[in-house]
Amino acid sequence: MRLLETLPNGDFRLTKQSLDNAIPPYAILSHTWGDASQEVTFEDMDHGSGKNKAGYQKIRFCSEQASRDGLQYFWIDSCCIKKSSDSELSESINSMFRWYQRAEKCYVYLADVSTTKRKRGTEDVQDTWEQAFRESRWFTRGWTLQELVAPVSVQFFSLEGEPLGDKRLLEKELHEVTDIDVRALQGDPLPNFTVPDRMSWAKKRQTTRQEDKAYSLLGIFGVHMPPIYGEGEENSFRRLREAIRTASNDLPSNASPLDNVPRREVAHFVPRVEEQKVLNGWLQSRTPSQMIVLQGMGGSGKTQLALQCCQIARESGFIATFWINASSPVTVAQSYRSMSRIISPGIDVGNDEGEAISLVQIQMKKWTGRWLLVFDNYNNPNSFQQRPIRDYIPGQGGHVIFTSRHKDSSRLGLTMDLSRMTEDEGIRLLLHFIPGSKNSEASEVVALLGYLALAIDQAGAYIHSRLLSLSQFVSHYKKRKMRVLEEIPDEWEYHDLQDPDHMRRLSVFTTWDIVELVLAY
Repeated sequence: MRLLETLPNGDFRLTKQSLDNAIPPYAILSHTWGDASQEVTFEDMDHGSGKNKAGYQKIRFCSEQASRDGLQYFWIDSCCIKKSSDSELSESINSMFRWYQRAEKCYVYLADVSTTKRKRGTEDVQDTWEQAFRESRWFTRGWTLQELVAPVSVQFFSLEGEPLGDKRLLEKELHEVTDIDVRALQGDPLPNFTVPDRMSWAKKRQTTRQEDKAYSLLGIFGVHMPPIYGEGEENSFRRLREAIRTASNDLPSNASPLDNVPRREVAHFVPRVEEQKVLNGWLQSRTPSQMIVLQGMGGSGKTQLALQCCQIARESGFIATFWINASSPVTVAQSYRSMSRIISPGIDVGNDEGEAISLVQIQMKKWTGRWLLVFDNYNNPNSFQQRPIRDYIPGQGGHVIFTSRHKDSSRLGLTMDLSRMTEDEGIRLLLHFIPGSKNSEASEVVALLGYLALAIDQAGAYIHSRLLSLSQFVSHYKKRKMRVLEEIPDEWEYHDLQDPDHMRRLSVFTTWDIVELVLAY
C-alpha cells in the first residue's frame, strides 16, 4: 500500500510502498471520478505536477481534514495506485476492501452536493442539501458500495468541505437510498447476509469498465481473483460466482478468528478505567470462574464496553468472539443460526432453531482455545422461563458477558454497575465531538444529560453536525425539556422527578427528542 504524507508546510508527497504490518494510521477518500483528464494521477504526484487539475481540490481537502483528525497519512485511489503496473493494479483491486476497512477515517467527498445556502446554528440546515444528497452520483457507482460498508467511520462532506454527518447520523437516509440492510450499515459482518442479499445491493450501480461490476464486489464476498480486463461482464461474474462457491464450500480448517461482532465505531469510547482493569484481568484468565454482567439503565455505555472487550479478545488471540442478541428467545435463536453458518458453513440447519443451538454447542465444547460470548440486551429475564438463558451457554471453558438493564440479571455472575459516567469521563466523551470547547461549558452539558454516555454521545454528534456552540445546545435542550414534560406528561406523572434515575431517563429522552425532531424535517 502506498500512502500520501502531509508535510509540515502543508504540501504532501507519496510514500514508498509498505507491507500491511508497517502501515501507519491513515484516512481514506471516497469520491466519484469526474473528467479523467482532470483527475490527479500517480504520475502527476510522482513528478510534482497536477496542481492545476480540478481533482487537486479533493486531495487538498483530504489532507486538511486528515490533519484536523490528527492523521498525517491518507490514501486516494486516483493517485496512490500505479495503474500502468498490472501487478500493482491487481493487488490493489484485491486489497481495496481491506484498505477501506482498516482506515481510521473514511471521508466521502460529494462534488455534486453543495451547502452554500446552509444557515449555521439553525434546526433546518439539512433542508438545503438533503435532496441533493439523496440524488448524488456517489450512490450509483459500483466501487462506492464497499467504501460505504467496509470502514467503521464514514463521514460525508459537501463540495465546499462542509460536514454533512456520519454513517450513523445519516443511517436512515443511507438505507432508503441504497436499500442496504441497516445492520450492514451498522457494521454487522457481511457473512451474516446471504449472497443474493449482497448482490442486490449492487444491482443499480454502474462502473466505467464493465468488468469492474464484478471486481468491485470481491471484498463484499471476501474472495480474491485476478482482474482480466477484456473478458466482459458475463465472464467476470462467472468467475466471481465460482470464487464465492469455493469460499463457501472449502473454508480452511484454520480460518480464525470466528467472529460475528458488529463493527460499531468505538474509536471515541471513553474508557471506564476501573471496570476495564477488572475486565482485562478476567479476559486473560484461561479458566474464568464467573460470568460478567454489565448492568445499568439505557445509555450507560454497557454495549460500548462489551464491544471494547470483543476488540481486546480479538487482539489477545481468542479463537472466536460471538455477539448474541438476547432481547428474547427468538433473537437468541436467530443469533445462533448466524453462528452455526460461521462455525459449520457446510451444514444447513434451515430454520430449525433447536438444531442450530445444538450444533453450535457441540462444536464449541470441542474447542481448546479461548472464546467470548456476549449476550447483549438481556433485559427481560421473564421471557426465558421455558428455557433459561444459562442453557444457551456451551459449557465451561469460555468467557461470557451479559449486558442488561434488569436488576435480576446480577444473579448470573460478577456484576458491574455502569449507571453513570464520572464528570471527567463525560467531558472527555463530549469534547471528542467538539474539541477546543471550554471544559466549564462541557461540564454544564454533561450534568444536564445526567452523565449518561448515550445522551452525551447523541448530543455531541448533534452539536457537531449542526455546527452549534455548547451554549446554543443548552438553550435548545432546556426549551425542549419543558415541552417534553408538557406534551407527554403521562410518561412522567407517576415518577418522582427528584429521583436521580428518573431525571437521567428524562435527560436521555429529551436528547433523543431533539435529534428526532430535527431529522423529521
